[in-house]
Amino acid sequence: MARASVVEEAAWIKAANTECQQENDQEDRISKLPDDILIFVLDKLQPCDIALAAVVSKRWRHLTNLRSNIFIDVAHFIEGTSVNTLEELVRTSVSAVEAVKRILPHSNQSQNTLNRLGIRFYLRDESIDIVRSVDKAMTTRKVVKAEFVIITEISEEYNTDDDMMDNGRRLMTFVDACPRAFGGLTHLSLHSVRLGKSDFCNVLDTCKKLECLRLNDCDAGNKSVLKIEHSQLAELSIVSSGMERAELIWLPRLTHLTCRNWLPSQDEYPLSFHHVPQLQRLTLCTAGTTMHKTFVCK
Repeated sequence: MARASVVEEAAWIKAANTECQQENDQEDRISKLPDDILIFVLDKLQPCDIALAAVVSKRWRHLTNLRSNIFIDVAHFIEGTSVNTLEELVRTSVSAVEAVKRILPHSNQSQNTLNRLGIRFYLRDESIDIVRSVDKAMTTRKVVKAEFVIITEISEEYNTDDDMMDNGRRLMTFVDACPRAFGGLTHLSLHSVRLGKSDFCNVLDTCKKLECLRLNDCDAGNKSVLKIEHSQLAELSIVSSGMERAELIWLPRLTHLTCRNWLPSQDEYPLSFHHVPQLQRLTLCTAGTTMHKTFVCK
């Protein structure tokens, strides 16, 4: 009986080794494919899988350097269909941060142009490592288009004034710590952020390449007046804002303007147009009454 057990165990080990060898052979066959095909495969993978591949395989790690488009969305790291608890949210956010830290360092070693870099992440303290990774990437590799979509851990409808101010302070910490990262952005989307008037100006001054700005539930305080000047901005979207008025002072390249779900007061104009010579498309959607003043150009 003992000898039979030994024989059976040996047979099992041999079978396992054979299966492992077959898997290795299969991996070797995949690795022998041309770079362009493997890069095509990488582009179809989720960021979490790409990050894992960059860790376990030198060949795949090399290929991450050659990718010309990188987009990482925190939603790809949700375990299950949604985030239901703070613990799950923290775990999701940390996973996204770790993926960026794994993928971008290898990308930084490449001299190839990165056509598009897009990252969607939570506005949480650990996310500063995402911004730092991008900040470093901006020094080592040419990035044509760069986008941050910064969301909050609390849904917009549940954010209090204190939450929005905390979000604003955290955002400014990111901007001040990594001006190169924000300076290379062409697209920026912010959610539930309250900034001081000077902070808004500082963000726009830092984001010198910004072409598209989306403000969702953002303001400089209730009934505040926001003055916007930027040489490159071509698209501006303001949604669900508590601002009294937005003054478009100097936007020589602005072509698209969208304002939605905005409840302006009855005594002030919600928009003031100054120098916007290229404006082509204007979308306005807000709840109001006949008592509200009409939109005017100054």
